[in-house]
Amino acid sequence: MLMLLRALALIGLFHGASLHAGTITVLPLEGAAYSGGQLASLYFEGRDVSLELSHAKGGGGLRRLTVYAIPMGDDGHAEPQPQVILAEGDSFDSEAVYLSDDQSLLWLAYRESGQRRWLVFDARRIEELARLPASQLAITGDQLTISDPPPALAEAVAAYRPLDPWQRLLWPQHESRIMDARAIANEWRQTATAGADFEAEGRALLAELLDAPVRPIRRQDLPGQWRVRSLQASSLGVFLYPWFKATIEPVGATLRLRKTSGSQRRLGLLYPSSAWPDALVFLGGSSVNDEVQYHYSRGPDGMAEEAWEGDSAGVLYQLAPDRLLMILDADWEGQFELYELRR
Repeated sequence: MLMLLRALALIGLFHGASLHAGTITVLPLEGAAYSGGQLASLYFEGRDVSLELSHAKGGGGLRRLTVYAIPMGDDGHAEPQPQVILAEGDSFDSEAVYLSDDQSLLWLAYRESGQRRWLVFDARRIEELARLPASQLAITGDQLTISDPPPALAEAVAAYRPLDPWQRLLWPQHESRIMDARAIANEWRQTATAGADFEAEGRALLAELLDAPVRPIRRQDLPGQWRVRSLQASSLGVFLYPWFKATIEPVGATLRLRKTSGSQRRLGLLYPSSAWPDALVFLGGSSVNDEVQYHYSRGPDGMAEEAWEGDSAGVLYQLAPDRLLMILDADWEGQFELYELRR
């Protein structure tokens, strides 16, 4: 099971020790609107939780909402653990289902005695937090504001951390390429067997780059022309390539990196991360020779329905004003690529 993304920065208005109002960013679960069938399942991006929406025969509303939490065991297998959230007798407005962007809270509209209410539960622990009248919530666009939440919900809203823009674009299967990039590279260095003589320079450079102190990113140092060389590591060994050309240019709140020469090229955006002031997150695409260069499958070129084969993700560190390190496409099978950029 993939780890749910961590992020930072509390949004909300505090008065003393109590949360009187808070605003979170939510994602509508559009697939939650059903009609007709007796049984339907809805999987949202947490991947460790699914909702089973059981309808009355002939339609006419939801009979039961069951949440299946799927904890992963030590052996990597899991057995669903069902918990009924709304039982028969509750009616449910299945068009109003929202998930907070950090996947921590699920908000569901239902009706009780003819009055619309909201059920809120912790989507990670699968725990009901509150049932609230409609008057306590307001949704404008993707912003949900709650007033005077009860203590359990106030605590959950206080713990809410909005996602950085890159986190909303990242495919779950690419998460380790960013979160674990340095750990994967260091593990490879510690466990890899001695290589052939031609690998000596590459192994020495790999060790130097990973051991070099990292300084906080200075955005003003980055735009311009760079030289870049690639070091590719895998179970086959380490391969060091010669120097090629690259550019970095400002694009709004991001920077665009483009490797412009050599047979293997990359194009993508560098995003600031609230979690790491000493790193930028790279989301882009890789190409070969004269293939058309594309960005990451979720980004400037559109929002694809599935990841592209050429998707590339990684982390950029600044080692000096004129020297950068990127760790790209790292996976726990021991394969990754380093870029050393100099000028």
